Amino acid sequence: MTYGEYIAYHLRGDAGVEERTIAALCRQLRLSKWGAFELVYYYAMTYHIPSALLKVRSTSEAYQLVSSWYYFGRYAAYLFLEVWMNVCSPGWKDDLKPGWEPDENYTKGAQILAGSNDPAALDAFLDRVRKDTGDNVFAIETSLCAVAKFEKGTRYDGYYTERMLSDATGTRWHHLIYSLAS
Repeated sequence: MTYGEYIAYHLRGDAGVEERTIAALCRQLRLSKWGAFELVYYYAMTYHIPSALLKVRSTSEAYQLVSSWYYFGRYAAYLFLEVWMNVCSPGWKDDLKPGWEPDENYTKGAQILAGSNDPAALDAFLDRVRKDTGDNVFAIETSLCAVAKFEKGTRYDGYYTERMLSDATGTRWHHLIYSLAS
């Protein structure tokens, strides 16, 4: 994937479709700030929109869902903040530089596109992507992960949109999620 192809992919928005759909759901459902926070939190914990909308109907289903949640580490924090920025547009200065951890997909994606493993070159690449996409580090991290997965052959353009719509199928939120994703 070339740099230009990456920028076009990022701007098409497949990698961040779920995050933008959560933000659209918050607006559509007219959630309060607290309600939006809860929805974003549950989504970041489950990475599954219908679960974030609390599709469970019993305490046993709720226990099964909640007991499957894992530690809220870097991945969940980035995911939460990507969605939160779509929900609130807080106007924060985007100054975060990721740690460029060698085995992480966002690092691999950046290395592929930047043609370098040097952290300074990766920081310069990130600054260029921020400028060219007008997006923040959290959204860029998501699409860089997709680049690494494209290279590996486990993802393709449209994969995340298809997964989101498939996850919604058969739930009571199906029509709302489909309408907001188009």
